[in-house]
Amino acid sequence: MKILFVSTEFEEQARGITSIIKTMVSAAKANGHEVGVLVGYPKSDQGHSEKLDSKVEHLFLQHYLNTGKQNLYPSLRTRKNQIKILANQEYTKIKEMRVQHELITDKSSMANSLDFIIKIPYIYRFMNNGLGRLVKPSLKKAVKKYAIDLVITGAPMDLTKRNVTPAKLVQFVHDTMPIDLLEVPADNSAPQKFARSLYVAVTKSDLVLSNSVDTASKVEEVNPDAKIKVLYSAAPSKPEKYTDTAYLTRKSLEKDRYLLFVSVIERRKNLSTLFDAYAKAYPKIKLPLVVVGGKGFGYKQIMAHHKDLPDEIRNNIIFTGFISHADKHALMNNARAFVFPSIYEGLGLPVLEAFASNLPVLTSNRGALPEAGGDAALYIEDPLNTDELADGIVRIVEDEKLRQKLRDNIPKQLDMFAKDKYLDRFKEALDSLGIG
Repeated sequence: MKILFVSTEFEEQARGITSIIKTMVSAAKANGHEVGVLVGYPKSDQGHSEKLDSKVEHLFLQHYLNTGKQNLYPSLRTRKNQIKILANQEYTKIKEMRVQHELITDKSSMANSLDFIIKIPYIYRFMNNGLGRLVKPSLKKAVKKYAIDLVITGAPMDLTKRNVTPAKLVQFVHDTMPIDLLEVPADNSAPQKFARSLYVAVTKSDLVLSNSVDTASKVEEVNPDAKIKVLYSAAPSKPEKYTDTAYLTRKSLEKDRYLLFVSVIERRKNLSTLFDAYAKAYPKIKLPLVVVGGKGFGYKQIMAHHKDLPDEIRNNIIFTGFISHADKHALMNNARAFVFPSIYEGLGLPVLEAFASNLPVLTSNRGALPEAGGDAALYIEDPLNTDELADGIVRIVEDEKLRQKLRDNIPKQLDMFAKDKYLDRFKEALDSLGIG
C-alpha cells in the first residue's frame, strides 16, 4: 500500500503531534507499506547539477521535518507575495521525489523512514489561511497521479473523502484542547477553525484514529457513528545509553536530589499552580525543581508568576529551555520524581517518557492522563488545588515505599504501549479499511 501522510504540523514547532506522526510513519514502514509525506515548500533546487540539487533538496527536507520552521520560504501574509504566488499558480506545480537515504545526514530524522515526498508548494499555508479551496484540487490530482492508496492526517484537517479520491482518508485526533480550554486569546480564530476541522474529520473520513479512549469519547460526542480506532502510542525506548551526568554537574544538581518537569511551558501544563504548591512543599522536601521545555501559550504570565515567588523558592526552580536528548535523559535517569500536574492531555507522552527512565510520576486525574499513568502514577484529583498538589509533592518525595510501588508497576504499564502492540493496533486499523 502506498501511504501519504499529510499534516500542517510539519510547519509548526516540534510538539506532541509531531512525535505521533513520526511514530505512525515508522509503523507504516515496519508493516511493509510504501510511505511518504506531503510537504509545502516551493522549489528548493538551484538549477545546478542534478547531484548538487539532490543534496540541497534532501538537506532542505530534513530542516523542514526536524524544525517545522516556517521561514524556509516566503510568507503569504504580504500582499506582494500573495499576488506573486497566485499569479504564478505555484500551488498547482505538484512533484514527487524519491528519497535517497544515503543523502540523509540526520539519522534521527523522520526522513529516514520515507520512500518518497510529494510537494505541493504552499499547500499548508493556504489551508491555514482559509484558502484551502485553491489547493485541494492539487492534492486530489497528486493522489491520482502518484497512485496513492491511503491519506493519513496528523491532526484534524478540513479534508473530505472526495478531496483524496480514489484513495481512502484516515484522520488522527490527538485531543480537543482548542475547544475545551481557554488556550488562545479571545480574538483568536483557532477554536472556530479547529471545530470546523474536527467536524469534517469525524464525519467525512473513512476512519478516525485517536491516541486515547478519552479522546475517542470526545469524537463520539461529535459523531456517534464515527468509525474510530484507538492507537495509543508507542512508549519511548529506555534511555540507558544516556548515563553521562556532566549536565547535572553543570547545573549543580545531585542524583536523586531534584524534582523534574518536562514539557512545553504553557498554561494548560498548570505550572503556576505547581510553583505555588512547590513553595508550600519546599520547607519539607528541600529539593530543587527542574523545568525543561520551550515557550508556549501563556509563557509570559507563567514567568511573571515565577518572578513574584519568594527568593528562596524562585532560586530553586531551574529553567533549562530546550536541551539535547542526552541532557534531557540524563535528567530523567537521575531525578527523585517526575511532576506533571497538567490540566488536560490527549494522552500524556511525558508520563510515558518518565516511565521509560523508571521514574515515579505525580500527575493529575484529568483527560487521558490516567490511561497513560495506570497504576504506575500518583494522582491529584484537582490539579488546581494548591494544597492537594503540595501534599502530593511531599508524599512522592518522602515516601520511598510509595516510589518503589510505583516503579514496580511501570513495566506492566509500559507493556500496554510496547512497540509490537502499537504495530499490531496500527495494522488492525488499516486492515479495517479493506484496501487491497
